[in-house]
Amino acid sequence: MATALELLREQGPAGQQVAAAREARRPACADCAAIAKVVVAAATERKPKLSHPTGSLAPRLKVLRRIVPARTFDKLVRKFNRMTP
Repeated sequence: MATALELLREQGPAGQQVAAAREARRPACADCAAIAKVVVAAATERKPKLSHPTGSLAPRLKVLRRIVPARTFDKLVRKFNRMTP
């Protein structure tokens, strides 16, 4: 089964440009297995937490979460992950 990027590449030059742009924006996942484990654990918890920091930035996020107001922290996370406000 072809992936979405493979299907885009088959659409000619325009599709190849779109596929290249999507690949450039895709974040590199250094520890995808650890993130998947945290997602499964979060989904199956009886009393889930609001956030589950994972990865190389997790220690910094935990400290930042305590120092910065919640609203500002959420804005920073959204900006870092290129999410809309």
